[in-house]
Amino acid sequence: MPQPLSLLLAAALALAAACCHGQGQLPASAPASSASAPAQLDRVEIKGSASAASRRRASTASKIVIDREELSRYGDTQLGDVLRRLPGVTLGGRPGRGGDIRLRGLGGGFTQILIDGERAPAGFSVEQLSPEQVERIEILRAPTAETGARAVAGSINIVLREALPRSSHELRLAVGGDHSEPQADLSWTRHLKAGGPQGDDWLGAASVNAALQRRFNDIDLETQHFDVSRQAVSSRSSQQGQSLGRNASLNANARVRWRLSAEQNLNLSGFAFASRSRGQSSLAASGFSSFDAVNGHSRNGSDNLRLNAGWHWRSSSAPLQRLELRSSLGRNRADSHSLRQESGSKPRTLQDDSTTADDSRSLASKWSLQTQREHQWVSGLEWERSQRAQQRSTLENGRPRAGFEEFGDQLAARSTRVAAYTQDEWSPSPQWSVYAGLRWEQIETQGDAGGLLPASRNVSRVASPL
Repeated sequence: MPQPLSLLLAAALALAAACCHGQGQLPASAPASSASAPAQLDRVEIKGSASAASRRRASTASKIVIDREELSRYGDTQLGDVLRRLPGVTLGGRPGRGGDIRLRGLGGGFTQILIDGERAPAGFSVEQLSPEQVERIEILRAPTAETGARAVAGSINIVLREALPRSSHELRLAVGGDHSEPQADLSWTRHLKAGGPQGDDWLGAASVNAALQRRFNDIDLETQHFDVSRQAVSSRSSQQGQSLGRNASLNANARVRWRLSAEQNLNLSGFAFASRSRGQSSLAASGFSSFDAVNGHSRNGSDNLRLNAGWHWRSSSAPLQRLELRSSLGRNRADSHSLRQESGSKPRTLQDDSTTADDSRSLASKWSLQTQREHQWVSGLEWERSQRAQQRSTLENGRPRAGFEEFGDQLAARSTRVAAYTQDEWSPSPQWSVYAGLRWEQIETQGDAGGLLPASRNVSRVASPL
């Protein structure tokens, strides 16, 4: 018997014996048989279970879910800090500073980021979301027919705060420091319910987050150029200095669920984000022929708006069937301005200004049939259209930079994606899961560089067994 259990049982026996002894001697008139009756002990049960973290580490299933309790356990103010602790997920950049998200060491276009099952908008960064606004995070460590073959390393689905059947307020304030620079984060969440016999025909949730950040960086960079033929260093350059960035952001998301009947629900949700940042840097340089000092200034702004609507139907009898229809509208706008001043033998000023606007809309349907426990068949259709308009101006010493004239300052691009998939999912045990499916997808892209270059069009189709 394990030692902790033995000690616990021994303590229970000792306590029971002490209680019996404290009751004193039995009366003389009591029958002798009652004195020899065995003492009745209370039942003792010991239960233990593995933590969510240990279950994830031991899991080999293709999909793992990090719930709301795990997200709030460590008091993180940055969603990137939460992702760093998840199995198989790594982030570039410094802790608390964000960076590109990688699954199994593959970033860039190999890892797909989803928000409520929809592809993240252009320019999205995990710093735009606070952990208080996230209900759960789903990690799929392999491409599936439902998520698409472009997710070579897998997909990360960030599900925003869901409406709960209760009324509550949650307020959270966090302050801290980063390299002696102050940080502040404020989050507020409100849950509401109303209507119907149970008072939960309408469920709503709203969350607002505001953050102020100042980030200081030391710059100490040394570069060496090695000549392989001579086996010697041909040149060496270095840069030393510092930079300071200031960022203010405000984001909010809301969700409403309306119960149409016992089998049907209507969901409406919205997400809005606004961010403004400024930065400045100065450094001294050596080993460069054209400059020996650099001063830089930057200003950036980003605004993101997204609206989603969905209708859900679920059968009340076996076999369990689900039907889901979704639509979404999104708009993202980003502005940036940078100025770089180089001083030295060949002083130079570089100025870059750009404005980008992305619009997207999508429709999707999904049907699933669950034939038995942990076994279901999923099929769906998807349509998505996105459009980008970009204006950019690059000046060198007040004039258009040489070599950039032929590309123009305006760019317009459009893409249309159509997809159909069917997939069989089977999880016979927590340690095993099997996905087998087929996905067909077509992507049409069109581009226009303002008349300086001929317009281009490309259509690609692929059928992927997964």
